[in-house]
Order: sequence, then C-alpha cells, then structure tokens
Amino acid sequence: MKRNRNRLLGLIVIIMVISSSLTVNAADLYQRDAASPFICAAAAGTDAGESAPAADAEGLAGLWKVAEIKGEKSSLTRDQVEAMEKMGRVLYLDFAEDGTVLALESSGTWDKDAVTIDGESFSYTIEGNVLTLINPRGEEMICERTTEEELDAIQGFKEGVLDESVTYSDQEEKILDTDNASVSITGYKADKSGFTVRIHCANKTDSKVYVSVDKGVLNRYDINILAAYLLEAKEEKDLDCSFKIDQLEKCGISSIDEMILTLKVMNGESYETLEEETVTVYPTGKKAEDIKAPKWTSVDGELIVLDDENCALVIQGFDPDNISGFGVNYFYANRTDTVQTMMWSGEKLNDQDVSGLCAVKVLPGTCVYGSGIFMDSSLEKAGIKEEDIKKMSAFVNVYSGDSVPGKIIADKEFTFIP
Repeated sequence: MKRNRNRLLGLIVIIMVISSSLTVNAADLYQRDAASPFICAAAAGTDAGESAPAADAEGLAGLWKVAEIKGEKSSLTRDQVEAMEKMGRVLYLDFAEDGTVLALESSGTWDKDAVTIDGESFSYTIEGNVLTLINPRGEEMICERTTEEELDAIQGFKEGVLDESVTYSDQEEKILDTDNASVSITGYKADKSGFTVRIHCANKTDSKVYVSVDKGVLNRYDINILAAYLLEAKEEKDLDCSFKIDQLEKCGISSIDEMILTLKVMNGESYETLEEETVTVYPTGKKAEDIKAPKWTSVDGELIVLDDENCALVIQGFDPDNISGFGVNYFYANRTDTVQTMMWSGEKLNDQDVSGLCAVKVLPGTCVYGSGIFMDSSLEKAGIKEEDIKKMSAFVNVYSGDSVPGKIIADKEFTFIP
C-alpha cells in the first residue's frame, strides 16, 4: 500500500532550509514552526505541483528516516532520535518517483543533482542505504532508507485492530454548553493509527480559556489521554482528540460503542477550573446495557492482589522500557457505582525502599491498564540497576470518592516476583 501523499496523517517531515539569521537547538525539534531553519510537519501535506523534473526512481525515491543531524547551529544526536522514537515520534522524508518531495506548507522537487524546497537547493549524497542532505552552511542531515511498515511500527500503527465495517455516527452532538464554552463532537475516524474524535470548541468569554479532555473511557476501559486546547476570547476551533491503536489493542477494542469523556474548562490566565463535566456518548448507536463489564486479559506470572465485588488489582509484569521510568504493569477495575482512587505506598525493590509513583482515579464500573513508575533518579539514589530488579512490593489503598484520604474500600500489602 502506497502512502497517501495528500493526507500524510501522522507524518513528521524535517527539511533543512537556508536561514543564516536563525538558529535551532535539538531540544526544540519537539515544537517546530515554519520560521525556524527546519520545517517540521505533522498531519496533512500539500501537493507538489506538476512542474517537477524527471527523477531516477533508483535514487532518492522512497522513504528516508532521519538518523542524525550534524551542525554547529543545528544538531540531533542518534540517542535523541532513539528517545523520540520510543515516544512514537519518527522523523522522515518522503520522495516520490516523479521527482517531488512533500512537506507540510511546502512542496519541493528533486533530481540527480539537488533537492529543492521553496526555491532553495541542497546537495546530497547516497551511499548504499544512507542519504546525506547538506545545506549551504555545511550542516548535514543523515537519513537511512526505511519502509512504511517500519514507520508504522515505530508510530504504533497497526492494521486489523479496529473493525473497518463499523459505521460511526456522523451527526453533530453537543456534549458541553455553558456560559463559558461549548464543545460538540462533529465526527469520528477509525484507522490503523487509532480512534479519533473530531470536536468543535467555542470560547464564549472575553478572555482566554483552556478546554481539556482529562479522561477518556472507551467501552469501560480508561485509555490514557490528556488533550488541552487554548482558545482566545470568542475563538472557535475544530480539533482532534485521539486514542492510540496500541492501547485499543491492549483492551481488545475493535469497535468503540461507548465513550465517556471528562471535560474541563479553565481560565486561560489563572488556570482556575470554571466547570468540569463527565459525559457519555454512544458512537455506534448501542445502549449502556449493550456494553459488557470489562475483564482483564491474563498473562503468565501475574499476581492477583484484589478481586472482589468492589475492585480488582492484578500485577502483570515489569516494564523496563516504559518512557517514564521503570514500570510495573497492572490492571485495575472499579466494580462499584462511585469513583475510586487506587494508590501505592511503601514501595520496595529487592526488599530495598525505593520511592515510586502510582495513583489513579477510576470512574464507576470502569477499568484501566496502567503502570506504577520508579524514576531513574530514584533507582540511581538507591543504587539499583533495572536489570537487577527481581522483586517488587508495596501497600495498596483503595479509596471511595474523589478525595484522598477518604473511605477505604480495600487495603493490602503485596509482593510481586515475575
């Protein structure tokens, strides 16, 4: 399947451009705009036009993944690239066989001698599967030939998780309408990248506000999401709220039949919460009684800590590749009709006290796959290496309601040895 060059959703493209008066730091690559000496694109591209020169299909044509950028004013190390890819961010360039190159807000061409973007030319060399682009300042962007399959794997894209035969509502549905703001769902999109809720936000006030989605629950599974949008006075915006495909696959979700969203509106200056509301919608037309109570998918070596009419907690393994630190994966289910907060305390690794982080608020009748986290700094302070961790223990408390401490639903000490 050839990648769509007019709607490169999820694409991040970096093109080196001439700008002797501007500088860039590698850390700034996460927030790039067209005024900097790099163009960083994410989402839809634009057509390159019909005046492209003929190109050798055995040359640049294809996908190239950025591996490194070398320069006095601009740099990106291989370690930084690897860290970004672990977060699902991949930097790459797309060259078509017709001699065009695509970047957001910019179109370009290429031939056997140069790459041209917005009228500026860059020399390049190809040695095997390594491409080096060189700008007039002598900065080098080193790329390696890649495939759509590799890029999809890095970004977590996967075919066959969501049922393509499912039809989602195309009717606009208002889910928040107050004196301060309104939010409407205008559509849904399900593909190999995940599930996207298209929303329209309107600021009704004369000052800035933030509209955020603090919690998203699909088919009673709490899916990790945090989306916040800044709206200027009286401004309206069309925005996307997305759920990643790997999380949907983890929960065994192929069709999103029920969606619970917690919306919050905050003052744009003081961050004071103006209102907070939790709403439930049914994108496929099903009813609440059609949604089955969630269960966990068992894994070898898991530890069932709690499992009764109130809640369930199952420890399912270590996760040393968690981007936040050393993770301990768990499944938690709230089986009551009130909000619950589950927390760990007194954490130990290999019988040694090590400060960890685990606290989650779970809506009534819903569940979550999550991770307790031990930060690298905590492991370093304790003198423990990740590869040496063989045992983890903690004390779990489950509270009823939003406040902590509150009424205790359950408390238990556990020790996990995978």
